[in-house]
Amino acid sequence: MQILLRNISSASGVRGYSVHRTSSAVRARLAKRVERRYTHHHPRIPQPWNMLHRRINWPFIGANGLVFLWWGRAKMRADEGLRAKSADPSHYEAVRYMIDNYTLSIRNLREGRWYTILTSAISHYDFSHLIFNMISFNTFTRCAIEIGGLRAPTILALGVGSAIASGTAWIFEWYRKGTYDMSGLGASGVVSGIGSAMACMMPKQRFNVFFIPVGIPLWALMLGYIAYDSYGVRRPEKSNIGHAAHLGGAAFGALFYALRLRRW
Repeated sequence: MQILLRNISSASGVRGYSVHRTSSAVRARLAKRVERRYTHHHPRIPQPWNMLHRRINWPFIGANGLVFLWWGRAKMRADEGLRAKSADPSHYEAVRYMIDNYTLSIRNLREGRWYTILTSAISHYDFSHLIFNMISFNTFTRCAIEIGGLRAPTILALGVGSAIASGTAWIFEWYRKGTYDMSGLGASGVVSGIGSAMACMMPKQRFNVFFIPVGIPLWALMLGYIAYDSYGVRRPEKSNIGHAAHLGGAAFGALFYALRLRRW
C-alpha cells in the first residue's frame, strides 16, 4: 500500500498536521466522539506519544532501514562483478543471501526458511517503496496511539499477524496462478492490516493525501485500496504489486478489530 499521508483532520473539522498539535482536552473530546461506538479501547491521552514512538515506530522503521542498506550493499557488490564481467561467485553471494533470507518465495519455504514470512515484511529493495510504507506505518500507528489508545503489545500483535496473513495470502495466490517462481518483499501487508483495523475502529477519521485538497474518511480510503487490489488479484498476468498480500493484511486487520478491539 504505497500511500503518502500528509496530515490528519479530525472528525469535528479541527485540522492540522496531526491531532497531536491540538490540546489534550480537545483530543480527548474528539477521540471520545470518534471511538464511542466502535471500540472498547478508550483514548489514553496521558500516554506520551514520544515514548510509544520509541517503543514501536523507531525499532520497526530502523529494522526496515537497516535491511534496505544491506540490499544496497549487496547490489553494489553484484554490480561490481557485472561491470568486471567476473565469474567469481563472491560478487553475488550477498545478493543470494538477501534473496534467501529477506524475500518470501515458494522456494524459500520449501527449503525450510519459514522465517522469511516475517523477515520479508521488513525488507525493501526500492527506496520509494520503503519511504511510502514507513510514512504510512508511522501515520497509522500514531493515529492508533493518540486517538485509539492502543498500547505497544496490541499494535505488535496486529503488525505480526498482518505480516503472517499477508505472506500466506501471497503464497496462496502464487499457487492459484501457478507462478511458482515469484518472490515478494515489503511492509505493505503490515500497513494494510493496521490501516484496515483503524478504518473499522475510527471510520470517520479523515486523512489528507498528497495532491487531494480535501480530507478523505479512512473507511473510504481503505475501501478504495481494497477495490484496487481486488481488481489486481483478478488479472491473469503477473504483477509487481502484491495485491494478494495487501488483501491478506487488510482481512487480518478487520478480523483483529472484530475479535480484539470492537465494543460488542
